[in-house]
Amino acid sequence: MLVPWRADNARLVMESLGFRVSYATHARTANEDGTIAGSAELRAADFMDAFTDADVDLVFCASGGTGSLDLLPLLDATRLRGQNKSFVGNSDNVWLNHYLYQEVGLSSFYGVTFTPEMGEPGGPFPETLEYFRRVLTSDDDLVCRPMVSRSSQFRRWSPTGDNDHEPRPRNHGGGWQWVRTGAGCGPLIGGEISCLVEMAARLRMQTDRSVLFWDVGLYNNRDVSEQFRELAEVLPLDRLAGMMVGPDVRHTPEAWADRVMEVLDEVLPAATFPVVVNADVGHIDPKWVVPYGREVRLDSSHGVIFPRGE
Repeated sequence: MLVPWRADNARLVMESLGFRVSYATHARTANEDGTIAGSAELRAADFMDAFTDADVDLVFCASGGTGSLDLLPLLDATRLRGQNKSFVGNSDNVWLNHYLYQEVGLSSFYGVTFTPEMGEPGGPFPETLEYFRRVLTSDDDLVCRPMVSRSSQFRRWSPTGDNDHEPRPRNHGGGWQWVRTGAGCGPLIGGEISCLVEMAARLRMQTDRSVLFWDVGLYNNRDVSEQFRELAEVLPLDRLAGMMVGPDVRHTPEAWADRVMEVLDEVLPAATFPVVVNADVGHIDPKWVVPYGREVRLDSSHGVIFPRGE
């Protein structure tokens, strides 16, 4: 759903990058609690219209994608195949990212949405904006570096903006930790861990020789060991090429890295692929915007690199 004042901010940001912004027919529609832009049928129709409109180059999700799963049975993979579009989403929009990758054969981009990140008061975090620009407009390899600092604050903003005037502070530590070293490469797939468990069960995800990313959302309070064991029951995690784990700002970066290492030692003690913790992907700001379904190289000596033109 579009929040008016944030949408106006976001439109100006997009226009500064050279984009012309238009809105889907039902983008301003909302259900009773304001979390979803209309019925699944209306949203699926908007998605199909945008993807098959020759004047549209980029399909950009308005917000975090609650209810995206409901769209999948209503989409036409045959009509979507061969469309030369960029799709960008984050959080629960990952259902659409993975559908495009697995059912349509299209890669897309994950890490940012229109209203929350582009409509940020005072403007988007500069690193987020720079990663967005680079993935969409540059042919160079995308080299991802850890943020120097992050924000631990997450706001539930209102349509009027009454609780959302000041830029968020960057009050949380940056950096990443390679809890298992080595090198590996494969297509990048993943999502927030609770969503990922459901995706794995419903979509029959193929993860062999892939690089899996996951994080824990701020309102996901379940024990991470329990969730990771559930994930290991539905996905052959020992056959991954690598793993990226996003920050959890409820912990210091070092404490979170230690916790993830404990979970890996408990659930995947024999796995030898590289694992980097506090990678800036998922429910964190600022953040990377990364190609979903494209090859990424994880190397504890050289970092995180998405080769372009391959």
